[in-house]
Amino acid sequence: MQCLFSPDIVRVGRTPHQEWETETFVIERNEMFLGVAREFLEMLNGRRTSHTCTLADGVTVLEVLDACRESHRSGCEVVFQ
Repeated sequence: MQCLFSPDIVRVGRTPHQEWETETFVIERNEMFLGVAREFLEMLNGRRTSHTCTLADGVTVLEVLDACRESHRSGCEVVFQ
């Protein structure tokens, strides 16, 4: 993953050959957080029984973010498994 210092663009490398795919998000960043918060509150209030992500998904996101931070700090590639 490569940080472009743009709030709505990320580059992802899926191979070790520096072949980057650019992903552009068209949703307002805060809307993502608000959507998850709404879903959580609906589940607490019993109005929703299914969820869009699991606790394991959240842990994976944190691991990816840690790898991105380490790559940015060190200037080196960090392999995420």
